[in-house]
Amino acid sequence: MKRIVSIVSGDNTASLAERLPYEVKRGKAATLIAEEWPRCDAMIVFLALGALVRIISPMLSGKYDDPAIICVDSHGNFVIPVLGGHSRGANDIARDVAGALGATAVITTATDSPLEHTSLSPHSGYKEVMTEVHPGRMDNSGKTTPAGRLLTIGVGLSTSCRPESLYQLVSGVIKENGFTVDSIESISTIVSRRYHPAVEYLTSQYPDISLRTYTADELSKVDTPNPSHIVKKAVGTPSVAEAAALVAGGPGAELLTEKQIGDQATIAVARRVRKRGSLSVVGIGPGDAIHRTPAATQAIENAELIIGYEMYIDLCSSLLDGSQNVECSPIGAEMVRAERAVQSAADGTRVALVCSGDPGIYAMASPVFQIMNRMHEDPWVKDMDIRVIPGVSAAQAAAALLGAPLGHDHAYISLSDLLTPWDVIEKRLIAAASAGLTMAIYNPSSSQRPMNLAMARNALLKVLPTSTPVGIVDSAARKGERYRLTTLGELDGNCCTMTTCLLIGSSQTVTYDNTMYAPRGYK
Repeated sequence: MKRIVSIVSGDNTASLAERLPYEVKRGKAATLIAEEWPRCDAMIVFLALGALVRIISPMLSGKYDDPAIICVDSHGNFVIPVLGGHSRGANDIARDVAGALGATAVITTATDSPLEHTSLSPHSGYKEVMTEVHPGRMDNSGKTTPAGRLLTIGVGLSTSCRPESLYQLVSGVIKENGFTVDSIESISTIVSRRYHPAVEYLTSQYPDISLRTYTADELSKVDTPNPSHIVKKAVGTPSVAEAAALVAGGPGAELLTEKQIGDQATIAVARRVRKRGSLSVVGIGPGDAIHRTPAATQAIENAELIIGYEMYIDLCSSLLDGSQNVECSPIGAEMVRAERAVQSAADGTRVALVCSGDPGIYAMASPVFQIMNRMHEDPWVKDMDIRVIPGVSAAQAAAALLGAPLGHDHAYISLSDLLTPWDVIEKRLIAAASAGLTMAIYNPSSSQRPMNLAMARNALLKVLPTSTPVGIVDSAARKGERYRLTTLGELDGNCCTMTTCLLIGSSQTVTYDNTMYAPRGYK
């Protein structure tokens, strides 16, 4: 457990120090600092910054040896990490102190500074001033989030490595180098060791640290200071620990700790030049929050930047707070949204790109991967995390209202010919109907395409009887939701809008009491 002490040299600051959950030492600042220097992990010193700098200057030995030093002015207005911002956790301690005192935390390390202006976190009650911006960093975040997870730990291990041996090696290197668990972005290794008992035990001891695995081919492309022919013969790459730490570290990463050898295991530590960005392509479901998954909620709440079509942003507005940046764009600007989201994530921002329904069904996941493929040579695009978070689709929501029309084989078809030629759409409709598939029809009609539904009905009537059941669902799981059953022969070409989903049955579809379902064939 860290030992943190407050150093107080005057009565006017004693009351401030007593508001903090740390041991208080009173007396001459120079004497107390010298006494506590080798005995504590961090000191909160209530003193003028210039005086503090003059006192500690002769004591400095190294960034991983010196304690964290945090300076607080005599009025308790500003909290400044002076030593050990990353290496000893001074930045995080300063934030805690600022929160307790209602002060401003002045963070001066570039890699902890996504902003160049003062921002106020709605949950902390303190201000934080970022004084440097890393070159190339886009100002996408109004949220004061910890950016200190910059260390990557690479591990290599033999088949016979015992779980406690790997854990002791890793925890020992963390302790010996003065690292904090909160500074570690990931633990990484070769993919063949992903489910090794020692790796599983290690990750269970550090549940908040990501595990990343890489193939032997990926690791073998990295130049490392301590390659091994024996390791290459065994696993296909001359380095595991050092290479894994550097690959996980992303562009420009440097080794802080070269390969350390333990009992049947090795470890190396690298440092990233900036935090890793992420992009979550989030399906928020058809509308009502009751159909939104917890994963979607978490991704939106944790994002620094939320991007989406205005109506979809409105549907999840209850999840947003004033510290997040929100960017809306009109319908039809899907590729613009996708490119903005990918670029922002590549620049180190946590991005949520929201869409209704499921992001992989006529939504934003495909454009995102198109953009990523186009930018695949950008090393920061390769470095960012990408997640597609599924949601309840419009077809699922509509089908649930009607009963179970999608209970057997089915197809999704869009009638929008903005991107797909109409003759291709017509061929797909006829093929699906001829194969006996139920069809979920998206984008059946719009002001720009008023005749598409009528043309689709005429095409389907070439292979389906007029009695074929059709479910019409408008605004599923949203305000104004309504649905009804009809037949293909009676389907009105003007009955639909862009918020309508049609369920067109097959020869096997059964209807009764305003419901429709596809029998599974069970006896």
